Amino acid sequence: LVPASRSSAARLPSSEAGSLGRDHEVLAPSLDRLHAIADELDEAEPPQANALIREANGLVARTVVEHEHDDERVVYPRLAKILADGHGLAAMSRAHREILHLARLLQRIADGLDTTATDKYLVNDAQRVIEALDSLVRMHSAQEEDIYDYAAARG
Repeated sequence: LVPASRSSAARLPSSEAGSLGRDHEVLAPSLDRLHAIADELDEAEPPQANALIREANGLVARTVVEHEHDDERVVYPRLAKILADGHGLAAMSRAHREILHLARLLQRIADGLDTTATDKYLVNDAQRVIEALDSLVRMHSAQEEDIYDYAAARG
C-alpha cells in the first residue's frame, strides 16, 4: 500500500523541513486573530462588525493567501522531486484551492459591506467563512508539517 520508491534517495534537508515548519509558526498569530475576530462578531454592532470583517479580510490577504501561493510556487515543486508519489501533493494543492476560494468569499463579503447598516445574515456568513479559514489552514498546516517530516526522513 506504500507508493513505489524512486531510485534516488532524495531527501528534504532537515534544516529546510524545520524552516518550512517555522513558516507555519509565523501564520499562528494571524490565525489566532482570525479566531478572535470570529468570536467578537457574535456581539458586534454593525459598525464594529464591518471593521472586524475588513480586518479579517486584510489579514487573510496579507498572510494566508501569500503563504498558500508561495507553497504552490516554491515548496510543492521542491517536494514533488523528493516524494515518490504526487497524489498526496495533489490533495494538498486541492486544500490550497479551497483556502483561496474561502479567501475570495471573504473578499466579496468585505467588498459588499454597507457602511450604514450591515445585515446580520451577512455578518453570520462572514463569521462562518472566517471560522472555516481558521480551521482549514490549521489542519492543512499540520498535514504539511507531516509531509515535511516524512520528506526529511526519507533515505
